[in-house]
Formats: sequence, structure tokens, C-alpha cells
Amino acid sequence: MSAPRTVPAEFPANWPAVLRAEQAAGYLGFHDTAELRRGVVKGVAPRPHDRRGRSPLWYRSLCDDWLAKRGGPANHKATIDVADLI
Repeated sequence: MSAPRTVPAEFPANWPAVLRAEQAAGYLGFHDTAELRRGVVKGVAPRPHDRRGRSPLWYRSLCDDWLAKRGGPANHKATIDVADLI
């Protein structure tokens, strides 16, 4: 089995209600999908909310709830120790 593809974070002008991995990475303050995956494993990012087919999906409203519990994206970024993601 091959490793999941790493895609840079995406920052659309209008965030959709359902986020693909690269959109969720950008929305949650990660640089790319690999960093998001490591964040999910370490518990510093929310798990995907849906898996239609093989692609993980995040619901923006649930990401907002998750971020609100942690003080927002700025606080979220500050609480991630880069060494934990390696």
C-alpha cells in the first residue's frame, strides 16, 4: 500500500460547508495534508467527519465547534509543538 499523497493546504475565497483534506488543512491552520494527518493522529486536529468513498471529509461547522473549544485558529496554531508532528 502506498503512502497517502501530500497536498498543500488550500485557502478558497469562500469556504465550503464540506471540506476536502487540503481545504481542512488550510482551514485548521496546517501547511499540508501530511501535517493535518499527523495532527489527527496526535489529537491536535479533529478526525474526519465523513468518508464518502475513499476521501476523508470534514464539516466546516464541526471544525468551527472544535476550534471554538480551543480558542480559535490562532490559539490552535500556537499550541502545536512542531516536534510532536515529526
